[in-house]
Amino acid sequence: MQLALVLIEVVAGSLLVGAVLTTGVRRLFRGRTHLLTNEGGSPALRAITATYALLLAFVLATSLQSFQSARNQVVSEADTVVSLGNLAHLLPPPADQRVQRALACYADTVVTSEFPAMRAGTLPPDDDKALEQLYSALPEPGQASTAGTGIADATLQQLSSLTNARDARIRAARSQLPWLLWVVVIGGAVVALLGVTAVTFVERPWAQFWLLSGATAIILAAILLIASLGAPFAGVGVRIDAAPMQSALKAVSVGVPPPYC
Repeated sequence: MQLALVLIEVVAGSLLVGAVLTTGVRRLFRGRTHLLTNEGGSPALRAITATYALLLAFVLATSLQSFQSARNQVVSEADTVVSLGNLAHLLPPPADQRVQRALACYADTVVTSEFPAMRAGTLPPDDDKALEQLYSALPEPGQASTAGTGIADATLQQLSSLTNARDARIRAARSQLPWLLWVVVIGGAVVALLGVTAVTFVERPWAQFWLLSGATAIILAAILLIASLGAPFAGVGVRIDAAPMQSALKAVSVGVPPPYC
């Protein structure tokens, strides 16, 4: 529903901008169309629009790369939880049950607390209690057999990987695109649209209107996509959800009755 509203806003905004630019340029350059011909400023305007297109493509590619990296960290975090659940079954009792419940608590905290906060655009809770509970659930040194000690060491290594993946996810949720980049992107959009208005000056107003509306729609959609990719957990239409961790929670909570924490 939210995505549909955004699409409607993009279409409406594009039509409005197209109408304003078409009407404005025809009134401003009435009787002076020679200023917009190839002998006038068209080559320079084409250079400006081409430069902005390259800038927009670069920003989109960079934002997409950051988005993919954040999504990979979420998947890695969920996979590590599942791996820890498998190792927990090999630990000696009662450590096996403690680790399994602590894993269920951790996954449930991520799904029910941290992801909703990130979807709302707020910082995730700076609370490591569930992670600390995982570390404390491990058997103390000397309390396990030689085989159990090896499994505990492997579990500790996986816990270190889980900590790194969680830290990377939180950093991605807190990251923002630099304000100077937004100034360049939005300011460049204005200049590019004015340039397109000039170089698409044709005799029939409707043809120019549809050309400008289409160009505006593409630029608006690209800017909204950059905004969504720049906020990977709170974007509109394009965002990372908690599905991997939900699957991990389902896997590690078998035989563990709620509440998990």
